[in-house]
Amino acid sequence: MTNYLDVQYYASLLIGDSKHSQTFIWDTGSTLLWIPLNNCSSCPSSNKHTPSGSWSNTGVRYTITYAVGEVSGVVANDNVYLTSSSGASMQLLGVDTVSADLGGLQADGVLGMGPAISSGRPGTLLVEQLKNAGVIGANTFSVEYSFRDETSSILLGGFDTSKVASESAFSWIDLKTTSHWTVPLKKMQYGSTQISIDADGGTLDTGTSLTLFQTADFTNLW
Repeated sequence: MTNYLDVQYYASLLIGDSKHSQTFIWDTGSTLLWIPLNNCSSCPSSNKHTPSGSWSNTGVRYTITYAVGEVSGVVANDNVYLTSSSGASMQLLGVDTVSADLGGLQADGVLGMGPAISSGRPGTLLVEQLKNAGVIGANTFSVEYSFRDETSSILLGGFDTSKVASESAFSWIDLKTTSHWTVPLKKMQYGSTQISIDADGGTLDTGTSLTLFQTADFTNLW
């Protein structure tokens, strides 16, 4: 993965039967893949996508709202590839409008890596689609983000056994909800000092470089 100033981490995918290479932030805080289209004048990326023969437009418009900024476009279906021969069909968002507060985005678009698509929302999940297509052996992925002088990576279909010897070494945590990678939060401790907080859960979000707290908990921390 490319590391931009320890703030944004992104990697490439190939889009459509043209195998157009574009970069994406692999974001566990959302669920929809969006790509900038060639008619998007407000997109910060100059590497925009021209739909090819495999592109199927649904005609449905949709907006993704992030903690900061939003993007809008049309829902479509197309093939997405890891390599020129390994890919799967996905429902995605072809974006034609990006809000100004996303102007600092270094990647071309964002790939949602959430645990499940909420009812009534468009999209398909890349890892799940790759598993269904037989490209990877398991509907799992693992993430390692490091500082700029080290290697960062996302591994699809398993985990890096050079980092973790076996699955038995993991501590498994049940999610509070399948809409996000939200895990229970029982206490917070700094050194030997336990900090009182109201929050009972935290969301694991690879799409942001910030740790966010509700106002009352932030006041206790600072």
